[in-house]
Amino acid sequence: MADVRENLPLIRRLSSRTQLGQFGVPVLLALLLVGLGIMDATQVEAAEFPFIPLSLLGIGMLTIPFSPWIMVATVGFAGAYLIVTDTTFLGIASLLLPVVVAYFVARGLVKHAFALGIVFLVAVMAPGVRSYDASVFVSSLVFWTIILVLALGAGGFIRFLLRREEAAVEQNQKALDELSDQLSRDLHDSVGGVLTRVSLLAQQARASGGDKAAENLDLIVAETHAASSEVRLLLRRLRDVDDMIRGDGAAEPGSDVPRPAKKPSAAARASDPVIAHGPMTVRQLLRSYSDRLRVYGFAVESAVEPQASEALEQYVRLLGRLLDESILNTIKYASPDEPVHAVFTRSETHVKVVLSNTESPEGNPNPADSSGLGLANLARDIEAAGGILTTGRLTPPVVEGAEATESQWQLCVELPAAPAGQPTPHTEVPSDNR
Repeated sequence: MADVRENLPLIRRLSSRTQLGQFGVPVLLALLLVGLGIMDATQVEAAEFPFIPLSLLGIGMLTIPFSPWIMVATVGFAGAYLIVTDTTFLGIASLLLPVVVAYFVARGLVKHAFALGIVFLVAVMAPGVRSYDASVFVSSLVFWTIILVLALGAGGFIRFLLRREEAAVEQNQKALDELSDQLSRDLHDSVGGVLTRVSLLAQQARASGGDKAAENLDLIVAETHAASSEVRLLLRRLRDVDDMIRGDGAAEPGSDVPRPAKKPSAAARASDPVIAHGPMTVRQLLRSYSDRLRVYGFAVESAVEPQASEALEQYVRLLGRLLDESILNTIKYASPDEPVHAVFTRSETHVKVVLSNTESPEGNPNPADSSGLGLANLARDIEAAGGILTTGRLTPPVVEGAEATESQWQLCVELPAAPAGQPTPHTEVPSDNR
């Protein structure tokens, strides 16, 4: 299945540096300067055309990606040239400098923008001190000051929009990362578990014959269909995410709340048992747990308090994953000669689930099948629900002269009896690869 992270490069392209262009915008400004300079050249004599100042400005624009201070320095040199030559004409090309000021602010180069604005104001006004009348000088000063203030404001507004867009991109990236992690856990817990059971059933079918082999093959077919349903469900979730990325589930303009993803069609609901019939009850989950283990030769002894069953209804999906993980570990490690115990109890504040089995002396015939991710992922989700997951071995003391008894492996989960408002305790992640 394709990783959701494949969409992340598309999102990262929305960063301000790429959007404004590290080199593209400076080159565009330099080309505009050339075009406006050509227009200015048609308005004055060749001897009066400020070729050197405009050339300095063009060089400064092209060097912006390397250091904005070079741009500030070239404007200073151009201004010095105008003062020395007593030239007041810079042409309409000078209007590009406030655009550069706005570009600096939008890029977050506020100090460079203010420095460039001050140097530019001095450069265009200093030659006019001796040439302009007082009224013309004041009006020119007011005009350029207003232009620079507008440029600073426009750059600041663009910067605000870019920062807001970057925050949305970061939020989307975080959501996609979380979704990718969740899908990875779901794949391990559902499809990975089904494939492990199929592998074990295939081994049993190979070692057996006659009716037993046919029964195991039927179970393999059933488990394969279950895996297909899980894959369809995960693919549907990925399509919902894809719809949101493409805009079908995007937020309305001016709203920070995204539209909900599309609901599955009637055909999809009918083909998916989880959607069509809803989650199983606690009693149904426990019955399914017993039936599935019985296929592998394990007997289940259960003790369920009615209050515990009622309290666990709010955690039915977590309980289903817990029982699935217990089935895998039981098949891999437990001895079928001893029963598996399932005990559900409730205290005043918590509901407790204890699943235990007797470990097989041979252990897991294929240790490579165990990654430890199943219990680790489950522990994290139980912690998020305000509960705690612990695992451990209970080894009885050995009496001198007697045979050593086999140890019990226990999986214990405690969850708040009330759905909300409970503190989140520390979750103990198992140390063994079960």
